[in-house]
Amino acid sequence: MRSFNEITILPGKKTAVLGTANTWYDVYKALEAQNLTAVGARSGGVGVGGYILAGRISSLSNLHGCACANVQTYQVVGAYGGILDTVAKYPDVFSALCCGGNIFGVVTTFTVNLYPQGPLWHSIRKFGMDKKHALLKAYVNIGRNMDKDPSSSSSFTSFAVTGEYERITVGLENVDGLSYPPIFGDMKAIPALFETSNVQYMSEITKKSAAQAPSGSRYTKWTYTFKLDATLAEFAVDTFLKAVRPLKHILGIKASCTFETISKPMLKHMDKNAFGLSAENGPYSLLLLSATWTNKADDVTFYNVFSSIIEMIRAEAKKSHLHVGYLYMNYASQFQDVFSSYGPENIELLRATSQHYDPKHHLERLQPGYFKINGSAPAKLVRIVASWCPSQISMSRVVTIFCELLSLVIFNVKQISSLS
Repeated sequence: MRSFNEITILPGKKTAVLGTANTWYDVYKALEAQNLTAVGARSGGVGVGGYILAGRISSLSNLHGCACANVQTYQVVGAYGGILDTVAKYPDVFSALCCGGNIFGVVTTFTVNLYPQGPLWHSIRKFGMDKKHALLKAYVNIGRNMDKDPSSSSSFTSFAVTGEYERITVGLENVDGLSYPPIFGDMKAIPALFETSNVQYMSEITKKSAAQAPSGSRYTKWTYTFKLDATLAEFAVDTFLKAVRPLKHILGIKASCTFETISKPMLKHMDKNAFGLSAENGPYSLLLLSATWTNKADDVTFYNVFSSIIEMIRAEAKKSHLHVGYLYMNYASQFQDVFSSYGPENIELLRATSQHYDPKHHLERLQPGYFKINGSAPAKLVRIVASWCPSQISMSRVVTIFCELLSLVIFNVKQISSLS
């Protein structure tokens, strides 16, 4: 697939053909030579194919929708070897590919919309954890007012815990190159420990964002979506902090709780999506929980703690009537069932499309792992908490007990090691 690295601007400069093997840094760099851009990733090392097929949002999404909403046509190799033109002859495949991942064919190229674009304004602001409440309130206010300034967006609001520090990081951006437009007034008023403010082309911004985990690190990620709400967001952060702080002594730990906004302006450009979100019921908060650590022996600990965090946030969202449940494919763990989160009607449409073009399910069977439309997660989580805990104990109490025990075990191991 590495050879599918075409970047061709078509006559009229309204569309371009992008090979699936490109990274977004390469795409931005090629398009910027003519002051053009496409709806793409905020991190330069992300691949074109996986990003578009998952239905990802970007800096331009308030103005133009998600990545797959900006695809004019896909060139797809089907299950039986034929090349499909997904607009002219196969509109059902075209619809399924937006958020349907790679189970409907091997996409070789995307013909995508282009837009005039000069340098963007981008800011990174870092805070102590004591600013949590104010920052979450500002994050929600920005998300609810993006329809008034669709050129601006809060790219992320992230709460991080490591063995050495805890911090909050916020990303702000404006595609017109304006520094701190009024929509960011509340966020700007909160004193920061550190900040950057730059007007740059997207290639340079995404190049700096392409940070990698240390080589050899273990990794997990989990996702959930709920209606944008400051109280629930703060509950999510508090639950995360309570669960991961007892794990701070685990070698190489870096855990994050990150929020992005799926705004009403974005959804107005995404009326034909497979994931069941609508502008009428928005905006939404897209949650990413992630962690890296060093030793494989700690895998089950992180999997169980993060699974429990998600369960508690989901329970609170349902109680508050804020539950949505959509799982963004590229943020989901191997223990989450992405396709079922799209809703019964959408999943049946995806299954019907798959059955029509690949009745023997060659593409699903021959591709190991990743997400399928069979109604289950790719992997089954081995539980180490609930099996010994009485059902009447709340999940939050379970996580607290588990984390306290784990912290005690780690402490005793360290004491024994120091004596030896």
